[in-house]
Order: sequence, then C-alpha cells, then structure tokens
Amino acid sequence: MLSINFNRSVLCAQNNLNNATSSLSKALNRMSTGFKINSAADDAAGMFVATNLNTQIRGLQQAQKNVNDGMSLINMADGVLTDMQTLLNRMRDLAVQGANGIYSDESRNAMQSEADALTEEIYRLRDSANFNGKNVFTGSTGTFNWSIKRDSSATISNTNTQNASDPSVQSSYVDRLTESEAIAQGYTIIKTADDLNNIRNDMSGKYILMGDIDLSSVSNWDPIGNYDARNGFKGELNGNGYTIKNLKINRSDRERGGLFGYTSGAVIENLSIQNADVTVQSGGILTGLDSGTTFTNVNTSGRISTTGSAGGIAMQTTGKMSNCFSTATVKGASNVGGLVGNIWGDNVSISNCFSTGNVTATVTNAGGITGSSMSGIIENCYATGNIIAPKTAGGITGNNNATIRNCYATGDVTVSGSEAGGVVGWSWLANGSSISNCYATGKVSGQSKVGGLIGGIERGQVISNCFWNTETSGQTEAAGYIGGGAQSVNNIGMTTAEMKNSDSYKNLGLDEDIWDMSTVPPTLKNMPSIDTPSVNVIRLQIGAYGDSSSSVNFDIGFELGNFSVDFSSAENAAASINTIDEILQEINTKRSEYGAMQNRLESVLQLQTSAIENLTASKSTIMDADLAEESANYVRNQILQQTTAALLVQAQQSNSNVIMQLIS
Repeated sequence: MLSINFNRSVLCAQNNLNNATSSLSKALNRMSTGFKINSAADDAAGMFVATNLNTQIRGLQQAQKNVNDGMSLINMADGVLTDMQTLLNRMRDLAVQGANGIYSDESRNAMQSEADALTEEIYRLRDSANFNGKNVFTGSTGTFNWSIKRDSSATISNTNTQNASDPSVQSSYVDRLTESEAIAQGYTIIKTADDLNNIRNDMSGKYILMGDIDLSSVSNWDPIGNYDARNGFKGELNGNGYTIKNLKINRSDRERGGLFGYTSGAVIENLSIQNADVTVQSGGILTGLDSGTTFTNVNTSGRISTTGSAGGIAMQTTGKMSNCFSTATVKGASNVGGLVGNIWGDNVSISNCFSTGNVTATVTNAGGITGSSMSGIIENCYATGNIIAPKTAGGITGNNNATIRNCYATGDVTVSGSEAGGVVGWSWLANGSSISNCYATGKVSGQSKVGGLIGGIERGQVISNCFWNTETSGQTEAAGYIGGGAQSVNNIGMTTAEMKNSDSYKNLGLDEDIWDMSTVPPTLKNMPSIDTPSVNVIRLQIGAYGDSSSSVNFDIGFELGNFSVDFSSAENAAASINTIDEILQEINTKRSEYGAMQNRLESVLQLQTSAIENLTASKSTIMDADLAEESANYVRNQILQQTTAALLVQAQQSNSNVIMQLIS
C-alpha cells in the first residue's frame, strides 16, 4: 500500500534515534559525574537508600571530630590535675617535715607560708582550667547561681538562676524590688562600691542592692562599723538577690572584721558575698561581732583567716540566722565555725542552714556550723567540710551548750589531742540543752575522749535518738566520755550496709516533715541550696543519630572542696598529712576516670573509622558508576545514534516511490 500520511519505517527509526540519544546522554552524564544515580528518576529506591547512607556517613565524620575535641578536653584536664598533684606532693613534703618536732616557730611560719602559697596556686589552677570558654572543673563559666528557700513556699534567686523570669515559675521566686518600688518603701539604693561604702555615713539606714557589686578595685576594704566606738550597723540591708563579689580585707591588726565590723539589731537578708578573701584578728566574711541581728537568705564563699575567732558568715552572734549557707574555708585560733565562730544568748538560733567549707582551729573549738555554742538552738542544719583542731572539735559544733536537733555532718573530724565527735566535740553545761535526731558519717580521730557522735558529755546533758557510721568513723562508741549525770539514750552505731536500709533509723523518731526518708541516710527537706544544674556532665555525640547509643556522658567535674593545712605544731602537721593524702587520692581517682574515658574514646574512634569505611563501600555499590560499563554503553549508543540517523534519512526517502508511481 502506498501512503504519504504514514511511514512506519520513519517512525521506527525516529523512536530508536531518540532512545539512542537518551542512552548516550545518560552514559555521558554517568561518566562525567562518576555516579550511576544522578537523580531520583535513575533509581528511586537506590537514591533513597544512598541518601540515608550519606547522612549517616556525614554524621559519623562530624562525630569523629567531636570525639577528638573530647579527648583534647580530657588531656587538658588531666594535665592540670598532674600539676596540682605535683604541688600537693611538695605540700606533703612540708607536712612530713613539719611533723618533726625540732623546728622553731619561725621555721614553721616559713613552712606555713609556702604551704599557703601552694594552696592558692592549686585553687588558681582549678579555677583557670578553661576549654573553649568552659571552666573544666566547675562545669560553668564562673557565674555563681544560688537559690535559697525563704520558707516552705518561696525561693529567692539571683538573676543568673535559670527560669527565674519564666512566668510559669516566677511565683516561686521572691520578687526583686524595682528601683521605684524600693524608693517608695524607703530604701536607699546601692549600685556601686562607693554606694556600699557610704553606708557608714548612716548606720541606721535602710539599704537595698540594685545589681551585683564587684569590689575588685578596693584593695583592702575597711569593715563598716567600729565596735570599740559602739558605732555598729543597726539598719537594714536587703541584697535583693544580688551579689557582692571579691571582698578583700588584709588587716591583721583589725579586730572583728568583715564586710561589717559590728552589727547590732540589724536586718540582713537576700545577700550573697562571693570570692571573699579576709584576713583579720577575728571576724566573719559578713560581719565581725553581732548583737541581735536577723540574718535571712545570706550566703558566702571564699576564705577567712584569723588569729582569733572566725566564722564563714559571722564571728559571733546573739541573733537569729535562718536559710543561710557558706562554702568558705575558715581558719582561726579558737571558736572557729563554718557559719559562726560562737553563738551566745537565750534567743539565739541557727536553723535551716549549712556549711561545706573546711574548718581549722589552731587552738581549740572548731565545728562545721559553729565553733562554740554557749546557748540557744541549732536545728535543721548540716555540714560537709572537714574539721581540724588540737582540741575540742565536732562536725556541727566543737564546744556545745546549745540544743541541737535534726542535724547531720559528713566531714572528717580530726584532733591531735582530746574531745572529738562526729556531731559535737564536748557538751558540758547543765542548762537543759540536749542533742537529738542527729547523725554523722565522717572519720573521727583523736588521742582521747573520742566518739562517733560526741567526744564527751557531762552535767546532766542528754544525747538521744542519734546514729553514726561505725565503719567510716572508726568509732564503736557514741560518746568518748560520759560523766556528771549525762546520758546517751537510744543512739545507734551502724555499718555502711545497715545505713542503706532506711528501717535502721526510721525508728529513731525522725520527723518525716523535716527529713527526706527517700535518701539513705536521710537528708533535710526545705534547705537552702546552690543552684547547680548538672553542668559537670559532658555529653559527647559519638554517633549519627539522637538516640542514647549515639552519645556518651562523663563527669569532668572535680570538686576539690575547701581545704587547708596547719603546720603550727608537729601534731597539726601530722594531721595535715592525712588531709593532703585524701586530696591526692581524689586526684588519682579522677585521673583514673579520665584515663578510662580516654581509652573508651580511642575505641570509639576505631569503630567510627570502620563504620565510615563500610558505609561508604555500601553507598559506592549503589551510587558509583562502572566506568568500563558506561564507556561501552557510550560507544554502543554513539554508534546506534549515528546508524539510526543515517537510516532515518533512508526511511524518509522511501515515500519518493509514491511520486514515481504517480508519474508512471
């Protein structure tokens, strides 16, 4: 059949030419990219799998970088710990030397000076260990966050505390007064160091902080208020949740030193004093001598050293202290306490407070909360620092005539002479006071009158319903000495295993409204606390996904705590050897943890390298073009294209037969 509207040969050749051209283009594209899948149309299923593999490979490659960064951080931290270890070993050499009783006071002072300098350098190393803006050994950038229970339903926080501005939780924080509100309530505004210094111009005024105050520029602060002139602070100071930083006092001739020298009937609340460095004859970081002041929501940190009495907050008070704490290192001669050197008075009380700093007395009477308690009440308090003295030391108080209840101490108590107890060193005055519902877990050691709870008790006083750890304390008796009609009633010594069983101490009558029985041993409820999120725990992303198997956590934090050594006598130097050995052991333990993590990360790196290699091979199988095959396809399709093009011309000429037929 002759037709001019349809030429089957032309259409067939045209279709084959298009196919050959398309195949040629595809082969050319694959050879030029090296991939056989260049779009989802090439292989939709293969593209899906290969894309997921590529995502996983990229994630693992970044995870490798993460692991290397983590190893760098660990190496840096381990190097700092090594330096600290070297300094401690030198300090230990001095302690061993000082334990020899042949040296004069001048020689011991020289040893002490070197040891103090070494101690400061150890803390400097800890505080300056920084990796990419992160302080390695505190897990923070140096900002101090604190939150304190004002009562059972309210909390005060400084501005740095997380979520303080969140409306959903704002009601749980004490509202800071604005400047206009404070003025309306009769406050004088304090914004600068000069404003703070001007308090001495009106010692009965009403003052409030409107921001943190840095006293770094004041090389030697003059305490506000002179006791000798009876010119003490009698007004009100509201910290408004702000902090006074870097208080420096070096006045070895100044009695009763601190931010204030003397306070009387004052009200001090909502105030933090951080990084204090105080050296005076006697005193506290906040105030030297106090008469009847009310302290609420106050905290301090740093160090104080005196040749007399000393306290982390006050040297002595006859007032009331509640919801306060100190993390400061405290050192003095007699009546030396983590919070207060001495409390005295019928109405004096310390409640819902704690101390974490180490306390050292060079003569007598040292305690985690108070050095000496001549009367009053200490309740719902705890202390965790180590206590050192030649004589009369206790985890809560050294020399005691106060009522103590619902308190606990976890630090070691060491005396070179007599009268040491996990809670109280010596309790002796028949004034109706008692000790009840308390416990201790630290090591207690001394030459005589040493007990797991109390060194000695007499004159009708009673210690009851308390318990202590017989293993960690090394003491099998609650009291080292009982005389003069005193009593030890229902006090229980427990092993560590027994203390893990809450039934062991629930029968002692601990009030569950005060004690948290879910912890073993129990801890106190509604206590002031430092706001410390788990910033020491570092999360390393070692995998490509967000599940738990793609990350590891490890604790880079090293709580060196507050420690001090005392070389004033051979006995004190010998006791300091134990203190140094404990810190060296802590460093060794931490370095071992770092070493284990380093080995783990090296193993992770090997696994990551292997995984990347295998995944890349799998991706290559799916994505990569076989260039030999594609070259053959290219040549084949090029020949087909040329041949088909030529045949198309021939097919188009076939219709010329129609013209020939018509002519003929």
